[in-house]
Amino acid sequence: MGKNNKAAELRKRKQEKEENGTGHVTDDDNKKTKADTPSRRGSGTRHAGNPTDTLFYVAGAFLLGAILMAFLNGPKQTVNLPTETSPKPVENTNNVLENTDKIKQPEKEAKSFLPPEPEKANQENVIEQDFNRPWYHYPRVTDKSTKISRKSEEIHPDKVDSIQESDTPGGWKSADRETRQTLSTSSCLIDRHYVDDVTPQLFKDNFRYKNPLIIRFRSGASGWINTQEWSKRNLLEKYSGWTVRSGTSLDIVRNGGVGDNETSFYEFLSNMAGQKDEEPRQVYDRDFYRESHLDQTVNPPAFLSDIGDDVTFSVGTSRSGVAFHTETDGWSGLVFGRQRWFLYPPQHTPPGGFWPGYSVIDWFTDVYPKLKDKTKPMECVLEEGEILYLPEGYYHSVLNIGETVSIKTKRKDASTNLGRWFFEGNRNDDRLVDPQYKSKEQAREGQVHVFKKLHELLPENAEVMLRYSQALADVDRTKEAKQLNQRVIEADPFFVQAYLSLAQMYTELGFLGQAEILFKAAIRMNTKCWDAYAQYGDFLLNRAGKGKDAAKIYQKGVEARPDMKAFYLRLLQAQQRARQTGAVKETTKLIQERFGDQIL
Repeated sequence: MGKNNKAAELRKRKQEKEENGTGHVTDDDNKKTKADTPSRRGSGTRHAGNPTDTLFYVAGAFLLGAILMAFLNGPKQTVNLPTETSPKPVENTNNVLENTDKIKQPEKEAKSFLPPEPEKANQENVIEQDFNRPWYHYPRVTDKSTKISRKSEEIHPDKVDSIQESDTPGGWKSADRETRQTLSTSSCLIDRHYVDDVTPQLFKDNFRYKNPLIIRFRSGASGWINTQEWSKRNLLEKYSGWTVRSGTSLDIVRNGGVGDNETSFYEFLSNMAGQKDEEPRQVYDRDFYRESHLDQTVNPPAFLSDIGDDVTFSVGTSRSGVAFHTETDGWSGLVFGRQRWFLYPPQHTPPGGFWPGYSVIDWFTDVYPKLKDKTKPMECVLEEGEILYLPEGYYHSVLNIGETVSIKTKRKDASTNLGRWFFEGNRNDDRLVDPQYKSKEQAREGQVHVFKKLHELLPENAEVMLRYSQALADVDRTKEAKQLNQRVIEADPFFVQAYLSLAQMYTELGFLGQAEILFKAAIRMNTKCWDAYAQYGDFLLNRAGKGKDAAKIYQKGVEARPDMKAFYLRLLQAQQRARQTGAVKETTKLIQERFGDQIL
């Protein structure tokens, strides 16, 4: 009798889901075990939760609505809560982004490891291996970058001479007056001492692994480095043909601490002079320093001499920099130029979260002005010739003011227990998206253990709370995961990724109306966050069954990231679903022209 009831219930669920267009149920649903459940970071979506939990989800939906209204200051809106028997499908609207007036923009930011839902083989004539690859996961700093060929071309001396040099020391151009006024500050909340006033014991007792410190030299940069070797003329004469990596502030972080674009050093400097982009690229290369002769030109203070496992060579211009991230124990030395640094201790995630979120210039212009005094960063303008010591685990971002040349050095491995816990969490993240790693269940349980411990150590850290929430969701502890995710939104209304993560939870539970509200809110908060377009587009295409609306969202993603092939492929599939024949032809032609691929 029990088996008959179970079969009847299964048939009922299947019929209801088909009527609502929210998915399908097979006999295999009764056979799934925890080990078979895909990770939130893997390519798949779990089935809806137990109906007995409906009261919890309804209560959670009301709480979510209250939070959104409080932070978004939007007009009152009616939230369609799911019924106990089946999720209510989302309203079919053609104007996706245009109909978001119900949710007003609070602040900004984003991040996610969630890949798109798996597609059937040969679906809609899009036969492309890259299409099914998880596109939200990026290499971490623990990943080892591949070597590149340095001497890629010979640069004619006349071209080298064409690169303009300024009259300032080193030939690097200072920022104009307007840029200095916009990007600079006279405030400095970081301790600053001359090097001869800092004894090894003083440094150990007061700063090492504890507090940041700016170190000054009475003779300027020449007190710790041979500045002549770092002049624009000298670097051009010796390395103009060398290949260097460069990237924007957010992509550098997402790409594991290196630039994602390769050019000759001459080409980079030639383009840098005329860059009119909203956010210019900067050289950020973790191999250049060791492969050149520059490692023979640096002599840091004795109390920093044991930090030097990993050294990054950097050249940038105004408005470029590096977005918020954390690293092992290290220091950054500014040879030429000026930089504005923003720091938060490990206990406090930067408002808006961190990677992948805001570029440094977007955070500075869109988030920073809205911060209350208690949430503002430690900050200071690092002047030419100074060194900034950064304790392990400090969140930091840097904004260049004028042309800058610097090096950043750090330890290869974590030195503190806190750092080791984070590194283990990062390794588990990598394992969960690695198709070769077989012990996925062990990695999921490991994440719960890691982030439970980190949450005990850093109870107010929003990043830790969010990642703990995701870890709990991965092992089907959905109630706790939703509660914790909602706490993140309460603690940090700028944190776009918290909205995206909660939207994914609602999607997996089948509560599509609530999920769509959150996706739209994330886009309104940060219109430049391609992750929001990627996840919302996948939601519309694969769960809501709205190919036309999905195509509009993917088109926004193409505009945000015109170099990202995955957006074009998903745009093509959405257009095929919507039977937009003309658009399919145009997108196919565009893919062929831009990427040289043949779409069958």
